[in-house]
Amino acid sequence: MDINIIRKEDTFKSLLEILFLQYQHYNNLITFIDNNYETNDPLTMAKDFAEELSLYETDIEEIFSTNIFDINSETLDINFNTDLLNNISKALIEIKALIPHDFEKLCALYIKFLGTTGIPNITKHSHDQGIDFVGIVERKVHSRLFSSKSNINKIYLIGQAKHYDTDKVKSNEIRELAGSIYLLKTKGFALKNDPYPNISIKSFTPIYVYFITSYYFSEAAKRLCIHSDIMPIDRILLALTFGLNSEYHDVTGHFCPYTLKNALS
Repeated sequence: MDINIIRKEDTFKSLLEILFLQYQHYNNLITFIDNNYETNDPLTMAKDFAEELSLYETDIEEIFSTNIFDINSETLDINFNTDLLNNISKALIEIKALIPHDFEKLCALYIKFLGTTGIPNITKHSHDQGIDFVGIVERKVHSRLFSSKSNINKIYLIGQAKHYDTDKVKSNEIRELAGSIYLLKTKGFALKNDPYPNISIKSFTPIYVYFITSYYFSEAAKRLCIHSDIMPIDRILLALTFGLNSEYHDVTGHFCPYTLKNALS
């Protein structure tokens, strides 16, 4: 991925967070850009932002089957589904306020949302070996194609959680996670005993690797994630996941911080 695209995405995510938190104050993207981004041409920037928003809205609709805003391509007026935006903004605020240990639990809930079987494991800090959570997605495979002792029917979702307020994830942290996954496969641990006795990962067991942060990624970190197939998850995607997930709503359909806290405990 071109570095300019990564920089563009970084700017987009920063503006998107402001829009999610302050959507009540704006009904036009030109005004929004003029107030929140230094540029000599707010109209061009607003058009560019509107284009990216439309693409993002398409992804949101595909994943969550809902529409959170509509943009008039000519006037750049924007209409919000206020109930949904309110849920997203509340979830975003709640995620930012979590303590690090609870953020790790939130990351486990996130990979549970992705389809893991049961509740994912949270690794104890005393022997996490660079890994914070492990979940398993079980899939059906044709029994005639694989040995009965094969682990090929399981996909492991493994990763690290970093709760940052203003620090972006750096490339060395991505490299450390990649090394931790390699050591997990080879059982190359610093501890005397295996800290993951219930995890059966072989040389070619399918693994999806996630790096989840409550802030954002540096350009180098994002590029390394792309080149190594590590999924970078930032707080915008977390806010969408938990804000739009009815599992964390009250009976009126509003995001409920207490429901999320109960899930974390």
